[in-house]
Amino acid sequence: MTQAEASPILKSSRHAIHLTGDLREPARTLKKYPFVKTYRKLTDRMRCFIGEAKALRERLDIVVQAFRQLLAVDMFRDLLKSEGFVLMPATLAD
Repeated sequence: MTQAEASPILKSSRHAIHLTGDLREPARTLKKYPFVKTYRKLTDRMRCFIGEAKALRERLDIVVQAFRQLLAVDMFRDLLKSEGFVLMPATLAD
């Protein structure tokens, strides 16, 4: 899109004028392959991120379960109170 084709709103915006002031047509025709390649790369990264988040969530659940077992012991609760840990997150307290 050239500057002449830009909408009047973009033409009146000082930020858009700065961004589109040197706008030119693409040197060559655009191919879909680079876009598909980028899309696949980003979806793979997102899948890895989701997998890592699930693994961390499972580990956190294990820690919460272990902490709840410790909270069932009166001596452990007394130790926490004596060390000043009176308040705790609601997730752990339940």
